[in-house]
Amino acid sequence: MYSQTLFVQFTVAAPLHIGCADVYEPTSFIINREEKELVHFDTGRFLSLLNSDALAKFSAICRKGTPASLIELMRFMRNKAKDILISMDGKRVPVVKALADHYAQTLSLPLHDKKKVNQELNRFQIMRTAFDPLSGEVYIPGSAVKGAIRTAVLNLRNNGRNLPNFKGKNADRRLQEHILEFDFRHMESDPFRLIKVSDFFPVDEARRRILYAVDRKKKLSKFEARAPYQIVEVVETGARFIGTITVFTPPALSPIKRPVTSEEITAALQGFYGKEKQREDMELEKIGVRPAPLKINSRSFPVRVGRHSGAECVTIEGHREIKIMQGKGSKPRFLNHATTVWLASGNRKPAAIGDLRPFGWAILEKLDLDAWSDLSAQIKERRHHFQEQRGIKIAAWEEEQSAKKAQREKELREKEEKEAELAAQQQQEKRLRALWDAMSEEEQDLACIRQDGVALKYAAGDAKDPIPNIWPKIETAPPEHQKALAQAFKERWQAENKWNVKPKKKKQWKKVQRVKAILGEG
Repeated sequence: MYSQTLFVQFTVAAPLHIGCADVYEPTSFIINREEKELVHFDTGRFLSLLNSDALAKFSAICRKGTPASLIELMRFMRNKAKDILISMDGKRVPVVKALADHYAQTLSLPLHDKKKVNQELNRFQIMRTAFDPLSGEVYIPGSAVKGAIRTAVLNLRNNGRNLPNFKGKNADRRLQEHILEFDFRHMESDPFRLIKVSDFFPVDEARRRILYAVDRKKKLSKFEARAPYQIVEVVETGARFIGTITVFTPPALSPIKRPVTSEEITAALQGFYGKEKQREDMELEKIGVRPAPLKINSRSFPVRVGRHSGAECVTIEGHREIKIMQGKGSKPRFLNHATTVWLASGNRKPAAIGDLRPFGWAILEKLDLDAWSDLSAQIKERRHHFQEQRGIKIAAWEEEQSAKKAQREKELREKEEKEAELAAQQQQEKRLRALWDAMSEEEQDLACIRQDGVALKYAAGDAKDPIPNIWPKIETAPPEHQKALAQAFKERWQAENKWNVKPKKKKQWKKVQRVKAILGEG
């Protein structure tokens, strides 16, 4: 199979946040208000440096398990970390001044005001951008870049057409199938199966910052957008990453009808994201935001990735149905454009909109092999040095992961054993039920008298003991069954010491005499 590999540099051109479902946990950071930086550290290492009294206090706070106790815990971490940070290998991430103040205000909340505490804690979540758990370095997942390429190619091939107009369930899937000429049920026919995009790693240590994401209307209005602010970690403008995009040609007899080529990828990125950048710049300028232009040359093209990239940049022109919420009690509208835009801000309530910046813009630049190899060697050297310095931490992390894996495997085995035991019980239950249902009425009566397990479980009626309902049948049963019933009653009463009763126990004595008569023992 023939392949062509593009060696690519990814340069961040606007604050970039790629979600990774991770946040900065309150027990793993403090924010230094004076230095305006978040100090992130290993909680285990932090606890190992505490004395017994401090550890006891930490445990006591954790045991409370209330929202107010989380504020207490954050205060504890801030106060103790100040004393021992010099002994710790903390990762420092700059924060905007407003966030440093926000942190101090959150820690000063009155603990008795539960509603206020809950509200503020829910909002004070710092979302991390994608990072390598071993080194802590940020990186650009190849899946994010590939997703952006797919969107661009879909738009290029669709060319703004709005027909056919797919509606309802799986509309997006059916639209992609139509444009790319494949079937989601047979993924081997997807042309993007032959596009491999590596993860992109930083050439130098990528600058990060923690700031606010605020939602603003695209048209000037006295009313603000309804979405609350978010606190996000971003990769700052100028950070460089390198990776590869490999395009394979389909093999003989491939089900792929229309392969994607490297030329099509570059044309799609240039055409789609170039057009969307122009559109967004015009919209932002109308509300007073001054967007920075992208510095594109003959070997580079724009791309947009990550959270808050704008609805238009992740949808297909001609088929956009963007949900616009209308407020409580009102049905949403669906438009072919978004009415708000998320912007990076130094404040949760920015007074000057001109200082806001859009998210997610970047430049992909094709490099020759020599340039890419030099940068790759630079990355390897830096990472090797890092690994030497942090070897102990990496080993500890691997040991921890191994322990977690072993625990997960143990839990999985226990779960499987429980499921197997439950399945066996259900199978036994099913077998017994079938056995009971297959019995004749006479057989069921005998099983009840003998107190067989199946009878104890499935005997009909609400009575705890079905015997009172069976005894009268001894007078009406056919002779053969009558003897079987009598013999069963005899054996049960013998086992229960009710066979050799005296006449003064009239009811039981009469029953015994009747059984003896039937059995010819009278």
